Amino acid sequence: MGTMALTLPSSVTGATVVPLSWTSLARAIPGLVDYFAAPGGAYLVALAEARPGDRRLLAYSLSAGRPARKLLDVPSAPNPVVMTQWAKGRYVAAWSEVISGIRDHPLLPPRP
Repeated sequence: MGTMALTLPSSVTGATVVPLSWTSLARAIPGLVDYFAAPGGAYLVALAEARPGDRRLLAYSLSAGRPARKLLDVPSAPNPVVMTQWAKGRYVAAWSEVISGIRDHPLLPPRP
């Protein structure tokens, strides 16, 4: 399976994505693989693999388009992560509960 570079219009994504500098983010987040920024530019969710086999899902607050404070660092499954829209409105509470559950009960490492 390959990768496709495609920017979706806001009519599909439902949000205005804040453009961030990949170079700047990659300097701040070792092993950056992918990221998704909140529509207002205050938060960022990133997928990183700083060491082979240690893929992490990270969340940061942003300041001036750069990661300011790490809010979450949990193991990520080896499968690709797909995020198409930031949780808003009534979905915030449900996703907050899911993320808290992952943080409080991390996933087991994959078996060799």
